[in-house]
Amino acid sequence: LESFIKIGISKNIRSRIRKLKQYNCESLLEFKIDRYNASYLEKALHKKYINYKYSPIYKFSGHTECFNVDIPIDDIISTINEYEMITNE
Repeated sequence: LESFIKIGISKNIRSRIRKLKQYNCESLLEFKIDRYNASYLEKALHKKYINYKYSPIYKFSGHTECFNVDIPIDDIISTINEYEMITNE
């Protein structure tokens, strides 16, 4: 059984998950943010977790945004919260 975390931007998360038929997916974290900040935060998270990169067996749109499940979700949430605090000052 293959497990990984995908960190990415989506306008419609439900539709996005339905397209990943080869995987049993669930959303662990969702929040609304404008496109500019979403893109910036996505890049920052990808850079921060570069050592956790994961390559799924089945390729799909966004397969390069996958990471090993060893990343603590609390750490991802902390990074997002820190970014939101900075942008809301």
